[in-house]
Amino acid sequence: MPIPIAYRCIVGSLLLATICTLSCLVAAQVTTGTFLGTVHDPANASVQGASVTATNLQTGLSRSVMSGSEGEYIINLLPVGKYLVRVEHSGFRTEERPSVELQINTRLRLDFVLQVGRVSEKVDVKESAPLLDTDTAEIRRSHRE
Repeated sequence: MPIPIAYRCIVGSLLLATICTLSCLVAAQVTTGTFLGTVHDPANASVQGASVTATNLQTGLSRSVMSGSEGEYIINLLPVGKYLVRVEHSGFRTEERPSVELQINTRLRLDFVLQVGRVSEKVDVKESAPLLDTDTAEIRRSHRE
Protein backbone atom coordinates (compact mmCIF):
# COMPACT_ATOMS: atom_id res chain seq x y z
CA MET A 1 0.00 0.00 0.00
CA PRO A 2 1.55 3.33 -1.05
CA ILE A 3 2.11 6.06 1.56
CA PRO A 4 -0.26 9.01 1.06
CA ILE A 5 1.28 12.27 -0.15
CA ALA A 6 -0.20 14.24 2.77
CA TYR A 7 1.54 11.91 5.25
CA ARG A 8 4.87 12.34 3.45
CA CYS A 9 4.47 16.13 3.50
CA ILE A 10 3.79 16.14 7.26
CA VAL A 11 6.76 13.88 8.02
CA GLY A 12 9.01 15.95 5.73
CA SER A 13 7.89 19.20 7.38
CA LEU A 14 8.57 17.81 10.87
CA LEU A 15 11.99 16.60 9.81
CA LEU A 16 12.85 19.99 8.31
CA ALA A 17 11.66 21.80 11.46
CA THR A 18 13.79 19.52 13.65
CA ILE A 19 16.89 20.13 11.53
CA CYS A 20 16.36 23.91 11.62
CA THR A 21 15.91 23.89 15.41
CA LEU A 22 19.06 21.83 15.96
CA SER A 23 21.11 24.05 13.65
CA CYS A 24 20.02 27.13 15.63
CA LEU A 25 21.12 25.47 18.87
CA VAL A 26 24.52 24.63 17.42
CA ALA A 27 24.94 28.23 16.25
CA ALA A 28 24.41 29.53 19.81
CA GLN A 29 28.02 29.19 20.92
CA VAL A 30 29.49 30.39 24.18
CA THR A 31 31.49 33.61 23.73
CA THR A 32 32.23 34.37 27.37
CA GLY A 33 34.62 33.23 30.06
CA THR A 34 34.83 32.96 33.85
CA PHE A 35 37.26 34.01 36.56
CA LEU A 36 37.18 31.95 39.74
CA GLY A 37 39.43 31.29 42.69
CA THR A 38 40.02 31.87 46.37
CA VAL A 39 41.25 34.68 48.58
CA HIS A 40 43.47 33.83 51.58
CA ASP A 41 45.72 35.63 54.05
CA PRO A 42 49.42 34.74 54.56
CA ALA A 43 48.45 32.11 57.17
CA ASN A 44 46.25 30.41 54.52
CA ALA A 45 43.04 31.44 56.32
CA SER A 46 40.08 32.26 54.08
CA VAL A 47 39.30 35.94 53.60
CA GLN A 48 35.52 36.39 53.55
CA GLY A 49 34.01 39.56 52.10
CA ALA A 50 36.94 40.59 49.91
CA SER A 51 35.92 42.63 46.88
CA VAL A 52 37.10 40.98 43.65
CA THR A 53 36.78 43.22 40.58
CA ALA A 54 37.49 42.31 36.95
CA THR A 55 37.83 45.28 34.58
CA ASN A 56 38.06 44.75 30.82
CA LEU A 57 41.01 46.82 29.60
CA GLN A 58 39.56 47.34 26.10
CA THR A 59 35.95 48.22 26.98
CA GLY A 60 36.12 49.41 30.59
CA LEU A 61 33.42 46.90 31.60
CA SER A 62 33.80 46.19 35.31
CA ARG A 63 32.18 43.43 37.41
CA SER A 64 32.64 42.95 41.15
CA VAL A 65 31.78 40.14 43.55
CA MET A 66 32.48 39.45 47.22
CA SER A 67 34.40 36.37 48.34
CA GLY A 68 32.35 33.79 50.24
CA SER A 69 32.83 32.17 53.64
CA GLU A 70 35.62 29.94 52.32
CA GLY A 71 37.27 32.82 50.45
CA GLU A 72 35.86 31.58 47.13
CA TYR A 73 34.67 33.85 44.33
CA ILE A 74 33.37 33.40 40.79
CA ILE A 75 32.71 36.00 38.09
CA ASN A 76 30.69 34.42 35.27
CA LEU A 77 29.74 35.47 31.75
CA LEU A 78 32.54 37.94 31.09
CA PRO A 79 33.21 38.92 27.47
CA VAL A 80 36.59 37.69 26.25
CA GLY A 81 39.51 40.09 26.41
CA LYS A 82 42.28 41.36 28.66
CA TYR A 83 41.33 42.15 32.25
CA LEU A 84 42.75 43.82 35.31
CA VAL A 85 41.66 41.72 38.30
CA ARG A 86 41.82 43.49 41.68
CA VAL A 87 41.17 42.19 45.19
CA GLU A 88 40.56 44.52 48.12
CA HIS A 89 39.67 44.03 51.79
CA SER A 90 40.09 46.34 54.77
CA GLY A 91 43.22 45.60 56.77
CA PHE A 92 44.99 44.11 53.72
CA ARG A 93 47.00 45.52 50.85
CA THR A 94 45.24 45.62 47.49
CA GLU A 95 46.45 42.98 45.06
CA GLU A 96 46.17 43.24 41.27
CA ARG A 97 46.77 40.96 38.32
CA PRO A 98 47.24 43.23 35.31
CA SER A 99 46.55 42.15 31.74
CA VAL A 100 45.02 38.71 32.36
CA GLU A 101 43.68 37.35 29.08
CA LEU A 102 40.28 35.64 29.25
CA GLN A 103 39.55 33.42 26.27
CA ILE A 104 36.32 31.96 24.89
CA ASN A 105 34.65 29.33 27.08
CA THR A 106 37.44 29.25 29.69
CA ARG A 107 37.28 29.04 33.49
CA LEU A 108 40.45 30.80 34.56
CA ARG A 109 41.53 30.22 38.17
CA LEU A 110 43.16 33.17 39.92
CA ASP A 111 43.94 32.56 43.60
CA PHE A 112 45.02 35.52 45.75
CA VAL A 113 47.00 35.78 48.98
CA LEU A 114 46.41 39.18 50.58
CA GLN A 115 49.23 40.66 52.64
CA VAL A 116 48.44 42.46 55.88
CA GLY A 117 48.94 46.20 55.47
CA ARG A 118 47.35 49.53 54.86
CA VAL A 119 44.61 49.75 52.24
CA SER A 120 46.65 52.32 50.29
CA GLU A 121 49.41 49.76 49.65
CA LYS A 122 49.16 47.68 46.48
CA VAL A 123 50.80 44.44 45.36
CA ASP A 124 51.19 43.76 41.62
CA VAL A 125 51.60 40.11 40.72
CA LYS A 126 53.26 39.53 37.38
CA GLU A 127 52.64 35.88 36.60
CA SER A 128 50.96 33.97 33.84
CA ALA A 129 47.91 31.82 34.39
CA PRO A 130 48.76 28.12 34.32
CA LEU A 131 48.01 26.24 31.12
CA LEU A 132 46.57 23.32 33.10
CA ASP A 133 42.92 23.98 33.93
CA THR A 134 42.57 22.29 37.33
CA ASP A 135 38.83 22.91 37.42
CA THR A 136 38.03 20.89 34.29
CA ALA A 137 41.17 18.77 33.78
CA GLU A 138 41.79 20.38 30.39
CA ILE A 139 45.14 21.53 29.08
CA ARG A 140 45.13 24.82 27.16
CA ARG A 141 47.74 25.72 24.63
CA SER A 142 48.65 29.36 24.35
CA HIS A 143 49.28 30.77 20.88
CA ARG A 144 50.94 34.14 21.10
CA GLU A 145 52.10 36.19 18.16
